[in-house]
Amino acid sequence: MPVMSNNKYQLLHNEVASTMNDISWEEIELAGKEEATIAIQNNVVDSNGRPMIAVIADGTWSKRSYKTKYNALSGVACIVGAKTKKILFIGVKNKLCCVCQRASKNHMDPKDHICFKNWNLLSTAMEADIIVEGFKRSFEMHNFIYSRLIAAVTEIFIE
Repeated sequence: MPVMSNNKYQLLHNEVASTMNDISWEEIELAGKEEATIAIQNNVVDSNGRPMIAVIADGTWSKRSYKTKYNALSGVACIVGAKTKKILFIGVKNKLCCVCQRASKNHMDPKDHICFKNWNLLSTAMEADIIVEGFKRSFEMHNFIYSRLIAAVTEIFIE
């Protein structure tokens, strides 16, 4: 069986990834409409008639540490509607791009690519930043307000 070339694989991978990304954001938009409808039906709205949504938020890093080495290279967090249990926002933070890193090691400029590096701060701040971003974008994305946050706390760090 012939093997697919790396260039062909990357082309197909990028097409599939782009399509999956588009579908995901469409589903997030539909979930927002469903949450808003439920809030309006239950008269859970602010004084301007905007739906007020209770949400659940959680996130994780690519690597967990216990009291040392908080240096994960990626983190993800999402906000889920409390009524529908559907995703309303998701974010990913990456401190590394393999293409950029490889080029840097070879003292070259990186080739044209989709760079996923979008974070230069502490790893411990990734999850919180994503949740804050989701709250800031709730009105823009869904035309409603996250009114109550239900969060899972699995670890408490005391220095």
